[in-house]
Amino acid sequence: MIHPKLGKPMCSAVGGGAALIPSNAKLAALGTRIDLSLGHKDEARSFDHFDTMTVMVADAPRPDEIVPCMAVSGGARPNHRVGSGPITD
Repeated sequence: MIHPKLGKPMCSAVGGGAALIPSNAKLAALGTRIDLSLGHKDEARSFDHFDTMTVMVADAPRPDEIVPCMAVSGGARPNHRVGSGPITD
């Protein structure tokens, strides 16, 4: 739903975008909370940047609406907890 008409301008606005934009989809009732995935704009495996942002629009979506939501972050989590890379054997 977000590529290329929204994805390309979004990547241009943040000055990068080599990594895929993290996404999810949800079918829910009015006012349901939505968790938006966050990640690094250029490094998909930057564990310090893995996070979510919860948003809610109290009166949406209405019967014939789709509510696209997007979020960007200016940096890594202040107290990241997932380590700095994948576990190796």
